[in-house]
Amino acid sequence: MSTSIYTPHQPNTPCPQATHFTHIQKQPALEFPKFDGTEVHDWFFQAENCFHSMRTIKAEKLEIASHHLTGDALKWFKIISKTKEGVPWSWPDFTNSIVTSFSPKHLDTQ
Repeated sequence: MSTSIYTPHQPNTPCPQATHFTHIQKQPALEFPKFDGTEVHDWFFQAENCFHSMRTIKAEKLEIASHHLTGDALKWFKIISKTKEGVPWSWPDFTNSIVTSFSPKHLDTQ
């Protein structure tokens, strides 16, 4: 009967289990854009680009985006969230509402 002893991998030594891929290039980390209520169309464009690059599924988009709201956009989201409490909110619903609420035409009429 053989006994297996766990030996932790030591830094700066080759890992015997590692497989090396020379053709894979590490991608730079993406920083998801914050939205403060200004330039909604630019923010939405950047957010969608990040989602595409990160291969984000629709079900996760709203949660990710809501964590990156600041200032007036965060205040808006808190109010909207209370009115929609218990009602499922989809990414298309969110984007339509935020673009409508923060587009320059809408803000000029307030």
